[in-house]
Amino acid sequence: MTDTNDADRARPDFERWDYDSAIDAPPPDELFDALADATRRRTLWLLLDERRTTVEELADTLLGWRTAERGVVGADEREKVLLSLHHIHLPMLADRGLVAYDEADGDVRLPSLAEPVRDAIRLSYRYERATGASGSR
Repeated sequence: MTDTNDADRARPDFERWDYDSAIDAPPPDELFDALADATRRRTLWLLLDERRTTVEELADTLLGWRTAERGVVGADEREKVLLSLHHIHLPMLADRGLVAYDEADGDVRLPSLAEPVRDAIRLSYRYERATGASGSR
């Protein structure tokens, strides 16, 4: 049985897209480059729901996903996730205007995003789930 609420949220409504409002959105190549990595897709997916988190909480959630996929992960895995978030993923997402990241206090939040951007995030995550391929290394 399909969760209709989840399905409805993920189905884009092309008629309601206001392309003029997407001017503040990243260019398509930058958006799709950001969505090309499972860590970034999952970060954005989480923030669509939570709106705000910390790097520590985000790392714990990402590790939970990895544990569910691969079984038990090593003790050093959390440090690797934190470092990759801090030095790679969050700066990239922030440069594209997809997250607001305060390095000093570790606060990560979702800024106001155009609806087509939100739909692309939803669809990319649903596609990952449907194919069973996270792309994580």
